[in-house]
Amino acid sequence: MYKNIDCDLSDKDTTYILLGSLTSKEIKEWLPLVSGKLVVETTKNVSIPKGLEDNIILDKSMKPKPSNYRWVKALFSWTDRRRVHKIMKGVPVPLIMSFVKQNNDDIELYRRISRTYKHLSDDYSNAILCYAIKGESKQVKYPKKNKGESKVPSIFRTNERHWEMLVKYDVNVANLIRSNESASLPKGVKKRRQKVTKWL
Repeated sequence: MYKNIDCDLSDKDTTYILLGSLTSKEIKEWLPLVSGKLVVETTKNVSIPKGLEDNIILDKSMKPKPSNYRWVKALFSWTDRRRVHKIMKGVPVPLIMSFVKQNNDDIELYRRISRTYKHLSDDYSNAILCYAIKGESKQVKYPKKNKGESKVPSIFRTNERHWEMLVKYDVNVANLIRSNESASLPKGVKKRRQKVTKWL
């Protein structure tokens, strides 16, 4: 069946397939007649009427996923920092920092994190982030994915704009990167070490 139930559903040994969706009102009407016999294939989210959750089986992909970003709202909005610290346990510091970069520009916070991150356990960095950020009622900005950005080699600053041009036109710089970090070479630059011509 396509979009509508348009045939007799009285055969007990037949499983019927409907391509489309049913409204919650239609689900209430049809459930006593098609219980255990109808499969509905849909791409839309299904709203199941209250009280009928046990009678309808949803595929795992259709079930609403619980939001695991409750800690984001807590970190930037809540004023009770002890409660925030309890929620933040187990959240990876790099993930937290991606949100902090979008929502907080306090240089002292970044200095404190740089003293603890990679030197002490994540619990210390987590505690600094929980207690140093003040909760405010404002819209939280989510980090954006940067597509196609190549990784800046460690010999340059992370905010260096023209590093690709330097690598492309200076053979010495390119050879230095080839020997240490060949994966971060930009497209179009040869992977093999190049010969350097010198003045006499």
